[in-house]
Amino acid sequence: MKKKAVVLFIMLSIIFITACQQTPDEPIVRGKDIDNIIKKGIEDPTEADIESGEDLRKPIEAPEKFRLEIEGKHNNLKVHVDADVVVPNASSMPIAKADKRIFTEEDVEKLFKVFGKDAKTIDPDSLYTSDYYLNMVKELRGQKDLPKQKMAGDQKVLEEELGVLGFGSVDEYIDEQINELLEKAAEAPDEYVMVEPDFTFKAMDDPHRAGFGDHANILFTSDKKIVSRIEVVPDSFGTGGYATYLRDNTRYNEINTLETAYSEEIGDYYNPEEWTLPAMNQDDAQRLAEDTISQLGLDEFVCTAKRITPMDRPNEVYDPDTGRLEGLQFSNNRIGIYEFMFTRKINDVPITYTNNQGLTTVHEAYFAPWMYEKIHIFIDDEGVFYFKWNSPYEIKEIVSDASKLLPFSDIQDVFKSMMPIRYDYWDSDERYSYEVEVTEVKLGLMRVTEKDVGDSGLLIPVWDFFGVLDTKGKPGQPNVSEGIEYYTHVSFLTINAIDGTIIDRSLGY
Repeated sequence: MKKKAVVLFIMLSIIFITACQQTPDEPIVRGKDIDNIIKKGIEDPTEADIESGEDLRKPIEAPEKFRLEIEGKHNNLKVHVDADVVVPNASSMPIAKADKRIFTEEDVEKLFKVFGKDAKTIDPDSLYTSDYYLNMVKELRGQKDLPKQKMAGDQKVLEEELGVLGFGSVDEYIDEQINELLEKAAEAPDEYVMVEPDFTFKAMDDPHRAGFGDHANILFTSDKKIVSRIEVVPDSFGTGGYATYLRDNTRYNEINTLETAYSEEIGDYYNPEEWTLPAMNQDDAQRLAEDTISQLGLDEFVCTAKRITPMDRPNEVYDPDTGRLEGLQFSNNRIGIYEFMFTRKINDVPITYTNNQGLTTVHEAYFAPWMYEKIHIFIDDEGVFYFKWNSPYEIKEIVSDASKLLPFSDIQDVFKSMMPIRYDYWDSDERYSYEVEVTEVKLGLMRVTEKDVGDSGLLIPVWDFFGVLDTKGKPGQPNVSEGIEYYTHVSFLTINAIDGTIIDRSLGY
C-alpha cells in the first residue's frame, strides 16, 4: 500500500518540477494574445453541412480513430495512441468573450426555491440544539470502545501529546469532552428557532474563514430532523465565487472527500464495480441531475462528464516504531455516489470538462488566477446530496459563430512533436519508466485568458488528449510509485485548434 500513498504526491511534485525544466528552443506554452486569436479564428471559418449529414470531421479531415507511436529521446517515455476522435455534433466551432460573473441575491433565492421548496428556515444561532450535543456525546462514548489504533496512527505519540495537555489517557480526554458537551446541551435550546429566509450577503462570522469575504448562508429543514444548507460566496479571494447546497449539514466533513475524490482515479484501487452503490441506476441519477439543472433555469449547461465517486477516504497506516506514514488502508466495503459534471455550451457546443481548476499561478503574476466554471451534482438514493457551482461566466459576446480550424493532420504533427517535450521530465527520470496510452481525442471549447488580464477571457476550440499513464520502477530502484493513473478527466495535452499552440490548463493560457 505504500506505493499508493505517494502517487498523488509524486504527481503534485511533477507539476511543480515542470516549471524548472530547461526551456526548449520554442516555448511549450506561449502567452495568449486574445486579439490575435480572434483575428486568426475568424478570417477563414470552418463549417460543415449538417443538413447533408456532414459533421466537422469532413472539413478538417479528422479520422474516427487516431493511431500513433512516439518515444522520447531517452527511450524512457513511450506514447501509444489508439484513440477515438470525438467532435461535437455541430456545424462549426464558435468563439465567445466571457467575463467573471458575481453571484447575486437572485441566485441565492433561486437555489432556495429549488432545494428548499416548502422547508422552514432556521436561525443559525439556534442550530445547535440539546439533541445535537447529546448525539455528539453518544458518538464519543462509542469511540471509547474502538481499538486504540483507530484513534490515531501512533498511540504512543498520542498519549504523550495528551499528557502535555494534562490528560493521562485517551479515555480521560474523551470523558472531558463528554462533560463539556453535556454542559452545552443543558444550555442549548430544545428546538430550532424558525425565521424568514434571508438571501442577502453578510460578513462571515467564522474566524477560521477570515478573508473569504461576504456570503449568504441559509439553513433550513422540512422535518426538524435533517438540516440542509445553502451557501453562496460572490467571489472567493478574487478567483471566482461558488454556490453550494448540502442536503444534510451534519455530513459537511464528507464534502472534502467528494471535492477531491478525482484523485481516486489515480491507482488500481479505483474499482467502483466492487463498491456499494446506490440502488438507483446511473441513468436515472443522471436524469435527476439534469432535471435539477433545468429547475434552476440553467438550460445553457449540459452534462459533459460523469463518474462514481467514493464517499470515504482511506485510513493512514503508520509504522508503530517510527510513526512514519507507511501507506493507505481502504475499507472492505467502500461506498460510492454518482457524480455528474456540467459545463456551459455555446451554440450547442459544450466546454470540455477536465479536473483542472485553473487556480495555478506564477510568482510574477499581477492578478489572482481565475477558476473555470463548472457544476458538480452528487446523487444518492435520496436525491441530490450535494451541489456546487464554481465561478460563473457572463457571456459578453459571440465573436463568431464559426472559427477557423486547423486540419487534423496539423494537430497530429503538433502532438507528435510536443508530447515528448511537454513530458521531458518523465523521459529523463532515472528511477521510473513511463508509458502513456491515449484513448480519446476530443474537440471542444475552453476558456483561455491572457497572462495578467484578470477576469475576462475567450472561449475557443481546443483539442484534448485523454488516457492512461503506467509508471514502472526500474531494476534496482524503489517501486513505491508504480501503478496506473487514469487521465480520464485530465488532458495530457491541450492544443489550440485555431493556431496549434499549446495551452496550459492549470494556468488558463
